[in-house]
Formats: sequence, C-alpha cells, structure tokens
Amino acid sequence: MPGEFWFQNCTFAVDRPVADPYIACTAPASPIGLKMFGEMNSLMVSKGTPMIRLTHAGYHIRRILQEAYGPQQMGFLKAGGFLVKSDYGEYYADSARPLPAPDERPFLAGLDREDPESRLPGSALSSLFQAQVPRFHFSPAEQRVLARAIMDEADADVAEALGVSGDAIKKIWRRIYERVAAVDHDLLGGGLERSAVVRGKEKRRRLVRYIRYHLEELRPFGPRPVTGSRTGT
Repeated sequence: MPGEFWFQNCTFAVDRPVADPYIACTAPASPIGLKMFGEMNSLMVSKGTPMIRLTHAGYHIRRILQEAYGPQQMGFLKAGGFLVKSDYGEYYADSARPLPAPDERPFLAGLDREDPESRLPGSALSSLFQAQVPRFHFSPAEQRVLARAIMDEADADVAEALGVSGDAIKKIWRRIYERVAAVDHDLLGGGLERSAVVRGKEKRRRLVRYIRYHLEELRPFGPRPVTGSRTGT
C-alpha cells in the first residue's frame, strides 16, 4: 500500500508505507492548512540544502506537495523545482470566503515522478525521485547509528542520544562493517595496509560517504533477508 507523510508543511506520497516514528501522516485539505515553517521551508527547498536530501531522499517518493503563501514563497519553490499545481481559484470561486490579500494568497506547489521536471539534472528536488534498492539491509539499530553518523555525531553523543552504552555502539559498528564487507568488501577499503586505528577511521569515512548518497539504506522499507545475516534489534 502506498503511504503519505508530512514534514514541515510538506506532504510526500511514497510507494510504500512509512514507519518512521517522527513522521505524522496528514495532508493539507484546503488553503487554510498549516502555515507553520512555510517561509523557512520554502527557502530551504529552493536553495536545495543538504538537509532536504538527508531527511527526504531514499523514500521512493512519487509526489511532493507543499502549500505556499504569496508570490514570494511560490517563487522560492519554483526556483527549487516545484510546479504550481493549484492557485485555489476554484475553491474561492465556489466558497463564501473572500480572496486573501496578494501576500497571503495560497498556492499548492508540487512535483510528481511523472513530471519531466522531476528528472532534470541539478534540480534541488530531482534526487528525491531517484528510487534505488538497498544493498545492505541494515537492522533498525544499525540504521539509527548510521543516521546519526552521517550528521557527524560522535559515538559518545550517539550513545547518549540512543540511551545505550559506548560498548553497545562499538558492537553495532562491528556488525555494520561485517554486513557491508559480506556484500562489498571494497567499499570499506579492501586491503589497505595501515594501522588498525587508521583502517577504522578510513572504513567509517568511506561508509558514511556512501550512505549520504544512498539514503535508501536508512529507510524502513521492505523485508530484510533472514538467511546468513544478522538483523540486530
């Protein structure tokens, strides 16, 4: 079953259900929808900041919808790759509500996978529509650690945030490396002849860089293989 999730005044339709605990399922039903974070999020999308990719890529997205208020916000979204899906003209024509002032006029911006604009190289949104299949099928515990590692959090901070010990984090990293090496040994540096400390830093650098460009590895989609793999908790 397809799913939808809402994040900072933006609705995403995806091919599969979303299970992330921080995501609330909703969608704006009319131009009187939530305005919270509207201006900030419009600017963030239009500039194509890495945070948009880190929080949204890898979900097999089919559609993105966001409300904008006024031509300036709509201009920000169009600069980021959005299209105008509706100016709510019919809504106001059929209702008793007066047309808002120009700066408050609502627009529904969006982009669908079928839109040619979703495949334009260099667009702030085009990478969100690139659906790939996870290679490593990390366990939920491993995904939680990796999700913080790509944000450059230190292991001590990760342990505190997840409420586990430092030794537990080290064990999770060992499982991560074992899982990756079983699928793609070269990704971790193969036979680099260096000290154990340097090899550990190099392995993590390589893996974190890979995950930043393959965020489907952190998403909760699809069954994980049970034969010959350690799933963790």
